[in-house]
Order: sequence, then structure tokens, then C-alpha cells
Amino acid sequence: MFITKVIEELLAWVEESGFNEKLTVEMLSEKSGYSRGHIQKAFKDETGMTFGNYVRGRKLIRAAFMLKATNLSISHIVNELKFQSYQSFGRAFRKQFRTSPMQYRKSKSWDVSSAIPLLFLEGIPEHRYVPAPKL
Repeated sequence: MFITKVIEELLAWVEESGFNEKLTVEMLSEKSGYSRGHIQKAFKDETGMTFGNYVRGRKLIRAAFMLKATNLSISHIVNELKFQSYQSFGRAFRKQFRTSPMQYRKSKSWDVSSAIPLLFLEGIPEHRYVPAPKL
């Protein structure tokens, strides 16, 4: 179905953005050419989650990677990934990973079992890649 392809392209766009800017439903609407309401409903119908929840989840997994793979400060990660505040990041991180960002960084494991995975609705497109976070 055509809308599935549109959502696939939007999912790839989300990942390719690198989360270096705040991604909004308005941007999603503009990118797709559909109204805000229509694209929000289509996104949820195709992925099973809202656009906001998907973006937040993907930002959190990227933050988890950055916490483990870099020495960047948590404040730097918060700013880099455009979270609203340090506090909102901490709350969302704790809710997703059941530990604080600092405890996650210090732990020996890389537990991402509760993370929102990268979604591909019709298999992994060969021409797509997901850039690693800036280190």
C-alpha cells in the first residue's frame, strides 16, 4: 500500500536526521504532504505507536549508546539529542531503561531490551543506513 511506503520513507528520514533538530508532527506533515491528522493516524496505524513516542524511543536508544560509547557529559547528550531538559531526559530514560543515565553509564551491561527498535515495515531497505551518533 502507498501509505506504507510513505511511512517507510518517514522512518528513514527520522533516523537520517541524527536527531540534531527537534522533529515535530508539522515537519512530518510537510515532508509527507499529508495533513497533520492524517499522517499521525497513518503513522500510528502502520507502526503501532505515535510519532512522538517513536522519536523519543529512538532518541533514548541513541542516548544509551552515547552514554556507553563516549565520555560526553549527560548534559551534552541532552543538548545534542534535543531533549527539552535534563530533567525530562532523566525521567524518560528511567522509564525506558529502569535506571538513571548515570547508573546505566556505570553498569557493565548494555541492556537495551526495553528499547524501541529501528522499524522497517517491509524489510530492511538495502539503500538505507543509519549513521552512528556524532562522538
